[in-house]
Amino acid sequence: MSYAQKKGIDVVVVDHHIPEEELPQAVAIVNPNREDDKSGLGHLCAAGVSFFVLAALQKKQDPLSKRINLLSLLDLVALGTVCDVVPLKGINKAFVSTRASYYGERTQSWYPNPF
Repeated sequence: MSYAQKKGIDVVVVDHHIPEEELPQAVAIVNPNREDDKSGLGHLCAAGVSFFVLAALQKKQDPLSKRINLLSLLDLVALGTVCDVVPLKGINKAFVSTRASYYGERTQSWYPNPF
């Protein structure tokens, strides 16, 4: 992170682990397990948190995120949810069960070129 910051690159941290007392220096830290977070989504894996970050960017009409079909990413979110062995409750259960409806419908590569 310090290298990116020295190069003038803004750093946003997306995480789901219980944070240490001292948070990293970043433009933003998105973590539903922060003490000051009131979302009630502390059971999400990083893929789930990232999905919500992309959804928020789309809501703000960020040009890069508008190129990403969120529904086409549900299989990756479901895979991350299962592999991280987070509780299958609430939105996690929805991610995993909804994924079956969209399996094989992805119209883009799993890693879209952001440039």
